[in-house]
Parts: sequence; C-alpha cells; structure tokens
Amino acid sequence: MIQKLQPFVNQPIGRIEQQDDIQFIYNTSGELIGEIHMEDALLSRIDFYDIDALVEQGVPLTNSAMIDAVYRPNTVDVEVDSSEIVHIANRIKEALDDRPLKLEVVVDFDTNYLVVFEEIELQFGLALPNTGLQLSIKRDGTLGSATFMRQHYTIEYPETMISRQEARDIILQEQLMQLTLDTQQWHYVYGQKHDIYGVDVDGRVKKISEFPEMIGFGYDVLPEVKADLPLEMMLLGGRQVDIAYNEDEEENHWHVLADEDPVQRLDEQPYIRACQVLKLVVAEQYVHYEYERTPELSNVYNVAPFYVEELEQAYTTYRFVYRHYDLYVPDKAVEITVHNKTSQIQEVVVPIIPYERLNNLPLPAISLEEANAIAKQQVDVTLTLERVDFEKNILKPMYMIDYPNSPTGGNIESINAYTAEITYVDTGFVPVGE
Repeated sequence: MIQKLQPFVNQPIGRIEQQDDIQFIYNTSGELIGEIHMEDALLSRIDFYDIDALVEQGVPLTNSAMIDAVYRPNTVDVEVDSSEIVHIANRIKEALDDRPLKLEVVVDFDTNYLVVFEEIELQFGLALPNTGLQLSIKRDGTLGSATFMRQHYTIEYPETMISRQEARDIILQEQLMQLTLDTQQWHYVYGQKHDIYGVDVDGRVKKISEFPEMIGFGYDVLPEVKADLPLEMMLLGGRQVDIAYNEDEEENHWHVLADEDPVQRLDEQPYIRACQVLKLVVAEQYVHYEYERTPELSNVYNVAPFYVEELEQAYTTYRFVYRHYDLYVPDKAVEITVHNKTSQIQEVVVPIIPYERLNNLPLPAISLEEANAIAKQQVDVTLTLERVDFEKNILKPMYMIDYPNSPTGGNIESINAYTAEITYVDTGFVPVGE
C-alpha cells in the first residue's frame, strides 16, 4: 500500500500501523499523516490530513473527529493547473481501484478538486449515482482523500418508455421560469421554476412538490401579536445570561450564550414567542412576513445523525419569509430558534432586505412568456438514473432537464427581467474531456 500511495503524497511514508479497525499512516519522522479504513476486507476510505492544522484547532486525533478532506482548506506552495487534475485522478484511480469506472465530473471547490468516478450500467450506459470512487485532490495535485463506494443497488427498467424527443416535447409544454428577485443586486429576474425537474419515462412530468417529504409545504399569514418589551428583555426571558450580537452588510445576528438548557418556562407558546421577537426585529414590516410551513421531515431525521434528532427535539427554528407582492424571498428568511418546552429564545438571524428599494423597483421589461420562450430555446433532457427508494437503493431511468449549451454545465439560474441576459448556475465543473 505504501508503494501505491507514495506517488500521490508529498511526504515520504514511513509505515502503516494497524490500530483496532483503522490503519494509521506515518511519515518517516514518525508523524501521523493519514488513515486507511477497510470494510469487508476492501478499501473503504483513505484520508491524508495536515497534523499541524489539526493540532492548532485542538482536534483530537481520532477517526470520528477528523475533518472531511473534501471541505478542509489545503494551503499549498505551488498549484497544478486544472488541466492536470484529470490526468492525476486517473493515475490515482488506476493505482487504488481496479473496477471499470468512468470519470463523470471534476468540481473545483477553490480549496481542492472533487473528482467523481462512477459505475456504468450496461443497457443505456448511464452513470450509477453514489457508486464508484470519489477523490479529493489538493491544489498541489496530491491526494487529500479517497472514498470507495460499493453499495448494492437495483435498477428497475420499464417495459416501454418514451423517447428523448418526446420527453423534450413534454417539457416544452411546461412553464420553466417564474418571476422572482435577485437578492444580490435586488432587481427582478426570471428564475427557474425548480418544482419541475424532468419527465418520467412514462411521460409524467416530475415535480419536487410531489415528493412525500414536501407534502404540506406552504406559507401562513402571521397572527396578531403584542411585543411590548424591549428586544433584549425578550431574548433574555428572565434569564441571567449574556447575548452575543453581530451585524454586517448581510445580516443581524443575536445568540443567547446559555451554558445549559433553559429551565424557566414562559407563558407564550414557542411559535407566538418567535412571532413577538420577529415583530421587534422587523418592526412595521411584520405584516409582510409569513411563516414558512415546512413538511414533515421524519424521513430525513431517520437517516440523520443522532445529534440532529436531539437538537430538533429540544429546539425549533421558525423561518419567516418576506413577501413582496406575490413574490416570496425564502433565501432571506428570518430564522428564530426557540426552546420547545420553555419558549426561551436561543438565536435570531435577520438577513438585511432593502424594503424601500423593493417598493420602487421598475417593472420588468421582459414578459414571463418571453422569458419562457428564451429558456425553451436552450432546454433539453438527458436520460439519467434516479434513486426512487433510498432504503433499498432502487434506481429507475428518467429524463432530467438539461441545458447542453450552458457554459458552466449547470441549469439556467436566472434571466434578467430587463435585458434578457441569461445567467447559469456556477457549478465549479472542470471539463473532463472525452
């Protein structure tokens, strides 16, 4: 294993030592530089990490505490050109994984490159999601981590299916864009209608709103509430604690610094308490906010880490979304976290919205029909595999909306409502070639 790994690591590897179910990698100076995990006698994961950075951060040197290399910043002296990453990734794959995998995507995360190899099903030559090998390659071209995915899966093929052109024709009958707000420049744009994401092979339009997890999603008008106390007293709720406050151009943020869970119960229900605090932080704009009614997320919590479940049982974060005429601004929602049993406030996050500017925006020069026509000139569909059962890992073919002429490899993000300029989603994809 040392001979296989050494070409992709700057430090000379001295030894690999087995400790319980983990193999720890040491350099020739005896410093811990990485670890290897096995599952059923096969490679599961390899991680290389910066020991100095971990020590500085006070991270215990245990597997459970190691920072995922895909997201950990990597400071390097010399960066390799992005055009070299595919070549490096293929060399790593050949050294570590002898499965017949296809390079699917390379993503530039600024601190590292994520390279994804996937298994390919034989009938249509489609990539199997979450299979194969994922590599995190540092900016200097060395290996950050390798994750080997060997999940069992089942592909259910339909007896009959519509053609790609038929699927595209179905998409062309749908509304692809909707009027919304650019919350960076604060002007009108036509954003993609994210509810529609493809067409089933039987011709049925695929909608996110039909997911079981999305049942019940919507917005509710807020109740009339009185907020007579100053904000600080509302946040303290009778507790002798400190409040941390931060503000910048993007948001105002209050966090109650309580060492233990609150024990003093307040008279108001948690939701009402959140509404009272909202009224204090947005003042007269309160009438323009609505409560974002979220769907039942039990399916998510069933696969979430235990600490997420415990957090959700103790606290609820209420999201209040500003409504500008008929347009909601969900990415600038006020979030207020309240203890479920005591109604004590834990945290308040208030994104900055230029209310007066919104009220004086010029009307769009491009109509919704024109925006849809622009999008339909660019849209296509691509046959892909969709996971329809996460527990049993069952996949089925479907046609996914695609924009083949996108310079970023992503879908349309917005169409300027005044100039008709198209902006595509910045994916960070690096061309992988043929």
